[in-house]
Amino acid sequence: MLENREKRCMESYDLQSVAEFLAGEYVVNSNRSVCVIVKSELYQRKKENNIMFRTIRKKKNEISIDTAKALLQSSRRGVLAVNGDDGYPYAIPINYVYDDDAQKIYFHGARAGHKVDALRACDKVCFTVYGNETIKEEDWAPFVQSVVVFGRCHLVESGARATTLLKRFAMKYYPSEQLVDEEIAHAGKAVQIFEIEVEYLRGKEIQER
Repeated sequence: MLENREKRCMESYDLQSVAEFLAGEYVVNSNRSVCVIVKSELYQRKKENNIMFRTIRKKKNEISIDTAKALLQSSRRGVLAVNGDDGYPYAIPINYVYDDDAQKIYFHGARAGHKVDALRACDKVCFTVYGNETIKEEDWAPFVQSVVVFGRCHLVESGARATTLLKRFAMKYYPSEQLVDEEIAHAGKAVQIFEIEVEYLRGKEIQER
């Protein structure tokens, strides 16, 4: 019955509904914790806080973490998905810069709007990039790589660090530091910088056929 499964114990009784959604099986222990039975091949737990993320189902399509990070590093734009109004997802294309050492993604945005309101209400986000299109077999059906990131997104408070990060972000897209400094001086007060703390990162390659 429990073959290829493992028990995941969660600290809060409020997670009972999560247990039902994830696995369809749960046990409420005497200490009011919820013990969830999850197919081990479908989910990966982040050890620090018991967050579970789905792993890539078709292992033959999965690319290495280093390859996924390289795509994340080289891509010029991606799609940020947040929890929008009335439970509807809100996904928008953004420019960004990825810091592998810090395991963070930085992007800029206006001080008001749908995205800002959504992030104030819920900091959980999904970020996706795709590219590295190559022809390996049929010339009409290329292979394409993609990366999905889950994490928490927060506003970087105004100050020296925010200015430094904004400049680092802009240097990815502008041809010179002088232009970056001029743009920040002109529009710096109208924009702000956000950071996504990467909690899960995986990539895959599929053929479009």
